[in-house]
Order: sequence, then C-alpha cells, then structure tokens
Amino acid sequence: MELSSIANLQCDIFINALSACASSSCIQQIGNLINSRLITNEFIFSSLAMLSNPTIDIINSIATFIDNIPFNGFLAISSLVQSYCITHSNCQMELSVQRIIHSISSKLPSNCYVGQEFDEIKVRIFQILLSVIDDRYLSMIIISI
Repeated sequence: MELSSIANLQCDIFINALSACASSSCIQQIGNLINSRLITNEFIFSSLAMLSNPTIDIINSIATFIDNIPFNGFLAISSLVQSYCITHSNCQMELSVQRIIHSISSKLPSNCYVGQEFDEIKVRIFQILLSVIDDRYLSMIIISI
C-alpha cells in the first residue's frame, strides 16, 4: 500500500515521525512528498537535523531532493551533512555530499561569501553549525537538569 494513500499529510506528527524513523526509506518518502510539493511544514527540516547517525543512504536520499528544499531548510540539511562528515573523514569524496553542498552554495545570496574549495566551505559550515549545535545541546542539558 502506498504510504501517501494512508498518510495524513496535514498532521505534523506524521511528518515528523517520518524524519525521526531515520531510515533511508522514510527519508525517500519525505523526498517524494517534498518533490511533489505536498509538504509545506518547514519544521520537517529541523527534524532531519536531529538525526544522530545519518548513513550514506540517508545522505543519498537527501541529495535526490536537495534542489527542492527551501532556503530556510539549508541550515538543518547542513547540520545533517555535518553529522555525517564528523564520522566519515572522507565525506568530501562522496558525490551526494558534493551535490548537497553545491546545491546549497548555488542558492546562497550573492552577498554571501562562499569559498571555492570544499575544505573552505566545510570549515565555514562546521563553524556555523557547531555554534548552533552547541546552543541546542546546552539547552537540552539545561532542560534535563
């Protein structure tokens, strides 16, 4: 049975559950929904950023719909890629990682500086994301205390 035939796409919990399941099949379904413009909830991207150990299959799935992700989803997707790259030192060699970074870089405003080399881009993205991630984990620690 098609997931989209039984899914309530207006239900945020369903959409967030798709991203939280953290399988490439769920991410592919999210991609199908994004590509067909059936997802309007921007929080889906934040949910994707919370995946703790993304696999190359998840990165490959994201790469198939990266061109349809709105500007405000870039930080979350960058965070997801950064999580992958932390555990895969040669991530810059992965075609899907390159595609995602190229797609995001090509959509940045013209007054935004982007380095020409992958390492420059990766370092800058990591700097930005680490500050965001540090804030997120700090607030999680404070909440748990």
